[in-house]
Amino acid sequence: MKTVAIEFVRQVLEQTLYEEHLKNSSYCGGKNQVGLFSFYEQLLEGEEVDRFIENYGDLISQQNRSSLILNGVITAPENPQIINIHTHDIRPLEFRVGFRLNVLNRDMAIDTIENMFSVLKGRKRDVALFESGKLLMVNTIANNVLGKPEITDNCFIGEIADMQDLDSEVVSRLNEIFNVFGTGNYTFNATQLYFEFGGYMYRTKYDSESDKWGIDETFEYHAQRFSKYKVSISFDTTRVDEPRTLNGEEPVTISFGGSATIVSGEVELGNDLTKVSFKKSLIKAQTNISLTDSVHWLEPLEMPNNLGIANEINQLASSNFLQGKQNTGINPTISYSFVLDKSEPLIYQWWRFARYGIQGKETDNPTYSTGVTPNTIYEIVEYWSSWGTIEKITYNAKATENIEVENTESDAISLKLNFEVQP
Repeated sequence: MKTVAIEFVRQVLEQTLYEEHLKNSSYCGGKNQVGLFSFYEQLLEGEEVDRFIENYGDLISQQNRSSLILNGVITAPENPQIINIHTHDIRPLEFRVGFRLNVLNRDMAIDTIENMFSVLKGRKRDVALFESGKLLMVNTIANNVLGKPEITDNCFIGEIADMQDLDSEVVSRLNEIFNVFGTGNYTFNATQLYFEFGGYMYRTKYDSESDKWGIDETFEYHAQRFSKYKVSISFDTTRVDEPRTLNGEEPVTISFGGSATIVSGEVELGNDLTKVSFKKSLIKAQTNISLTDSVHWLEPLEMPNNLGIANEINQLASSNFLQGKQNTGINPTISYSFVLDKSEPLIYQWWRFARYGIQGKETDNPTYSTGVTPNTIYEIVEYWSSWGTIEKITYNAKATENIEVENTESDAISLKLNFEVQP
């Protein structure tokens, strides 16, 4: 690793603020509005060094000559841990951010930070580390929260085999991705994408006049090899200090913290499971009942699983009566936890079923398709996405054992369901 772990977090926060500012100018972002220092960022050009000196000088002298709306520092209160395995890089850490700003910009700053939380929480980000130590966050295919998987601008689409006919290579790679999702099961809205060739990252742009994908020559990192990393971030809430008068101004400090995990690209994160959908398929009975249901895109809090293996014991004199086992069957069980959201029909149905035993045949819920029963079979689809590799896994399952409904310490109600994979 050519840079320190906290720099990955800084890059994700800073780049997210800038991208959200481009979408909505009421949020602040970009080098002219936000300065966030880790004191480890790579400064390669004179202009970068000059900007760093000016903004840092403003910060320590508690001035704001550079007209930044947010000027602050990101730190790691404790040394980040390095997980003790040789083959992969896994670094969990805690971080703290403090932004200084003028009291007149307080509301805008709070809205900006809260929007950043909403974009990043529960998501992971793919981050490239270049030979120079510079970092770049790329978008991940299907990393949108709800609805059909999306392919948007700046997504990384994977590796191509030949640069001679770039347009056909990009189109071919996109078709491979589309085929994973299936016709009508995705949205595509991109004119600029990243890809890999020969260990280097490139950016391609779509030219509407020629109707072709071509190289974006303005991409500044195309001459550098890169390594793949992932960053998963969670946040604490914000704290706003009381304003004080200093040099005729009223500065305010907004601070927040959180935890992050930085891993090398080969390591699977829980948030690599970018999307999960549920659809009621049928009711298992003497005569199966087919169900008509829409697709429900849900966001699980947790998704642990286990595999039960049934076996029979044998012991023979020829093996000195050491017990052997013949595995006779398997029982994969996948658990999902959800926050109770009554606006999501399926979660609401599970809650009524778990708390009161209300099923689809009740008089106030007259059809099986608008309720659940003990023998409902669900078609469940999981999408795992990372660095242009998308894996779609579809399986049928039935909810078994207990549906646990509980209050967390924060009083939010959650449900935990165990699904057994069905043949």
